[in-house]
Amino acid sequence: MPDRPKRHHTVPQFYLERFSNDGILAAVNVQTGRQHGLNKINASAESNFYKVADHPEDAMYFERALGQSETAVSAVYRDIEDGRWPLPPDRRMLMADFLTLQFLRGQPHRAQISSVIDAILVRLREEDPARFAEVMALQGAPSPQIVGGPVPDQVSAAVHIHQITTLLPKLRPFIAGRPWVLTRFDEPSLFTSDEPIVPLSQPGVEQTEGLGVENAFALLHPISRTLGLAMYRPKPGEVRGLVDAVLDGKFDDLNVDPEMAGVFNATTATHAHRFLFVHPDDVRFVPEDIAGLSARGGRMTGAQLPAELFSRE
Repeated sequence: MPDRPKRHHTVPQFYLERFSNDGILAAVNVQTGRQHGLNKINASAESNFYKVADHPEDAMYFERALGQSETAVSAVYRDIEDGRWPLPPDRRMLMADFLTLQFLRGQPHRAQISSVIDAILVRLREEDPARFAEVMALQGAPSPQIVGGPVPDQVSAAVHIHQITTLLPKLRPFIAGRPWVLTRFDEPSLFTSDEPIVPLSQPGVEQTEGLGVENAFALLHPISRTLGLAMYRPKPGEVRGLVDAVLDGKFDDLNVDPEMAGVFNATTATHAHRFLFVHPDDVRFVPEDIAGLSARGGRMTGAQLPAELFSRE
């Protein structure tokens, strides 16, 4: 009988290691601003998060598949850190697969599914009470008393995994098909979170709808304390007919811009689900009003970000 792991990581340990001091991170709660030391083993770890209890063969099959994916892509991170840029097409696609998966696999996406279900149930309760009662009587349905209240965890691992496998091939092109710009910093400047790939709205344009991989001006991913990856939406007509060239990395670039550290960190802070993960020496980069910034959430525009957040002093 194989071992049955219980601690499932929604953010991989190999990735968090890049922001740690010998495996130790500073975890900053974005709702309270409180921080504490945390081993990477316990960071973004949820008990049986991907366990499918009634799977016919292996309740932990998805968790094991994630481990295989992480092992493969960790070599790509090492390539980038060693100066291999742009990535060759096969490594670039491996990275795109992983980033799409990372966008979908965590607690924020499961919470989003729960929110959608709750909204549907609220509408059904208002428009068709009889049908609502039928749905509430189904096995696995939430209690009618919690519908419309604080959104509970209404989604099983099986439903979440089905969503991941369905959306992965649909969303991958919106990551792989963007020009990628890698920014290097001369000194440690970046932190990450339990949501390590985040959308950025277009600076100066009011954002009136939720941001995702399809409509974001840029997708930001801190690779390490000194490397940040920005994936920009192509300008209209800019790469029309040049899809293969984009996928081959012909539009990718390497950037050195210290001011980008503030953009990465402020965006990471606004989109973190519960925790920022920071190297213990880099806590000074965390905004003082992290709780207020987090509450403003992902609909902020670049123009709305407080100017002091872009300072690294």
